Formats: sequence, C-alpha cells, structure tokens
Amino acid sequence: MLYNKIIANYVNSMIDIYALQISYFNLYSEYSSVYLNVLLDESKKGIDKSLYERWISQIDIKLDEELRTDNFISTLSNFLLSLSRVIKDSKYYGLDKLIEEVISFNLTKYILDNSIFIPNRYDNKQNVTSYKIVGKINNIELINFIDEDRKTNNNTKPVLLVYAQINRFNIMDLTPEKSVVKNLMSHGLDVYLLKWDDLAYYNSNSTIEDYIELINEAIKLISSKTSIDKIPIIGYCWGGTLSLIFSSLFPKDVLSLTLVASPIDFSKDNSLLSLWSKSLEFDKIINELGHMKGTLLDIAFILRNPPRHLFDKYYKLSQKGDDPKFVELFFAVEKWLNNTPDIPGPFHKKFINSLYKENCLVKGNLILFNNDLVNLEKINFPVMTVTAVNDELVSFESTEAVLDHVKGSVKQIQIPGGHVGLCIGRKAHDKVWPEVANWIKINYDNSNLTTNIKSSHLNQEIDRSILL
Repeated sequence: MLYNKIIANYVNSMIDIYALQISYFNLYSEYSSVYLNVLLDESKKGIDKSLYERWISQIDIKLDEELRTDNFISTLSNFLLSLSRVIKDSKYYGLDKLIEEVISFNLTKYILDNSIFIPNRYDNKQNVTSYKIVGKINNIELINFIDEDRKTNNNTKPVLLVYAQINRFNIMDLTPEKSVVKNLMSHGLDVYLLKWDDLAYYNSNSTIEDYIELINEAIKLISSKTSIDKIPIIGYCWGGTLSLIFSSLFPKDVLSLTLVASPIDFSKDNSLLSLWSKSLEFDKIINELGHMKGTLLDIAFILRNPPRHLFDKYYKLSQKGDDPKFVELFFAVEKWLNNTPDIPGPFHKKFINSLYKENCLVKGNLILFNNDLVNLEKINFPVMTVTAVNDELVSFESTEAVLDHVKGSVKQIQIPGGHVGLCIGRKAHDKVWPEVANWIKINYDNSNLTTNIKSSHLNQEIDRSILL
C-alpha cells in the first residue's frame, strides 16, 4: 500500500511536469513568430537596439501576458504541489534519488546541476567582509562586521541591516566592489546583521512574531553594546516589511527606518511575483512539507522567465567573459540566487495570506502577539524609501505607499534598474548607499529633534530624489 502511494505521487508529478512543459512549449512556438515580426518590422529599423535585444524584450512581453493567466497559474500550482509530495516521500522513505529524477527535466535540472556553471553551490560562506558574533538569539547569530580599514571603531554609528527571510544574507556583502556592508562602513556606520538564513532548520514552526522578537532582541543587544538607545534599521525586500512591522510595535527603539524595495501596500504591487504569491496554493505545499522548500522557490523564480534565466544571462556573460570583475560578480549572484533557504511554514503562511492576499498591513488589521494591532501611524521618526523603476519583484509604488501611512518625515530615492540592482548596481553603490549612510548620520546628529516631527500628513516633510 505504501509503495503504491509513492508510485501514485510520482506518476502524478510526471503528469503535472508534462502539463507545465506543454505550457512552455506552446510559448516556445511563439518565439519564432516574434523573431520574424521583429526582423520584418521596418518601423524599428535603425533604432539603437540590436535585433536580439528587440526579440528578447518582445519575448518578455509575451511571457508576462501568458504567465499571468489563470490557466498557467493553475498548471504551475499543480506542478509545485506534486513536486512537494514527491519531496515528502523521498524524505520519509529514503528515496533520495527520486527527487533528483523527478526534478531533472529540462528547466529544473539547471538548479540541481548548477555545479556545471557555479562551483560549490552549497558553500554558504561567500560573504567577503570579516565579522564577529556578538550574540546568539535562539541559535540565530547577531553579527557585527569588522572594518579592517579603520584602526578603531570608536565614534561609529550602529545600524541594523535586515535582509529578506527568503534569501541568504550574502547579497548584502557579495564581492569587495559590490558590498552594501562595505559601502555603509566606508561612510562611518557600524553594521550589524541577524543571520537568520537557516531559521527553518532550527525551528520550522517559527512565526512572524518569532522574527519580530529576533529583531527586538538584536536591537537590545546593539543598544547594550553601544550605549545608544535608538538604532536605525535598513530593511531589504521582505526584511523591510518586517522592519516596518517591528518599528510600529517598538517605535521608541528606532532612530530611523530605510525601506529598500520592500512591499508595503500589496494592492499596489503589480509584479508577477506578487500575482503568483496571491494565486499559488502555498498553504497546501506547506501542509505537505511543514515548511516552504527553498528549492521550490528557486524553481518558481526561474519559471518567471526561462529565456532570461537559462539563456540570456549566459549570452551576456559570453560578451563580457574577458572582464574578471563582471565574471566574479556574475557567479556570485548566481550562487546566491539559486540557494534559497527553507522558510518556516507558519511564517510563510502568515506573510502570504495576511499581507499579500489580505493587505492587512496598510488596512490596519494586522494583529500579532497578544492582540497587538500593527498601527503604522505610530512611526513618527524619519523614513526613507529606496526603489528601482524597473523592479521586477516588488513594484516601486508598493514601497512608496508607506508615505500614506506613517507620521514621520519621508525621504524617497528612486533609480533606474531592477530589484537586485539596488544591491549590486553601479549607480546604487555610487549614489544610493552613500546617500543612505549620510541620511542616517544626519538623523543621528538631529536625534534630539525627532520628537518635533509634525504628525499631520498635510505638514509631513517629503523629500523625493530621482537619481539618474
């Protein structure tokens, strides 16, 4: 009977994989017609774009339309659910090879066999800046980065960096030239970070409240170590969303808040990722596994645009193969991108259902802990938003909507580019992060004035910059 169940799940997964492949094969047939249309479109001749660039951008449009349809979303949802059942079987019945066989079809094989392109995919120690562990909170390390260029850390200003729970922290410290951590330190900030990559390993039942409590304990430790009462926070992506929630619950402990590409008003997030988050049956997957499998998120990320992820970026790599800095950054990003950690089930459920689906954060009905209502109007200290015009994961309108809900002054910075570009892009490192650091230092200098910030939205200070 047990054997029959395993075989049935395996067969069902094969059927769902086939259905997903059919959906993409139907799209592949469009690629040739798109190419011909681009080739024969006389109106576009002579524009400053190659034939390839015009073709791939038209593919982006076609894909975005199809991947938003109910039919495709249903197919993808069935595929991920079937795959989760096979993962469950392989875990409990020792069929380790089964999972590899099931997900080694033409798209997902890329993920498992990244060693072809990326050495040591599972080596998570890829950050470049030395750090020391200054505390442990329920097995989660609070680390303090060491500025080896500075002889003493006296008179530096601490800041807590909060990254997305669905990623590893390496994106904040990827290469010596593209390190957000180093950039902030070079401008006089003392950077702390909670390494919660593997929280699901220690406690797969962790909730949003557990993450908030981790931030709370980290702030207390930093304050105790530095004798500074209010600590500025920088939150990236989902890390910014959690930082905003924390700040509304513990506003007296926060000096300022920087939200980098963080979803806030989920009704204004029109990205494909947002649509899938609202539509895919993640609860069923978590019910099967007890947590959200990082491998499944890797797969879903690639399926957002296979031509870009499986071909285009390697084409671009071939064009810049003689640039060692580009190659180093390329492989560092790939290594980070395809190594998503498992996510605790209760946390993922709450984040998706209460935030993405119900938009409770800005509606004012998000309740945590012992009936504590998350009230964003309690945030009466300076807030900065940092967004990218072409962010493919979080619409910039979603982040900037925080202006409508907080009482503190708001500074907005926006640049061209995408989501990850805010961490690794040249403009981000030349202009954005120095601006963020200087703004935080100004808030330190003016901290005795923060209580005088006007609470009326009509009088709210707004400073908007678009860095081109």
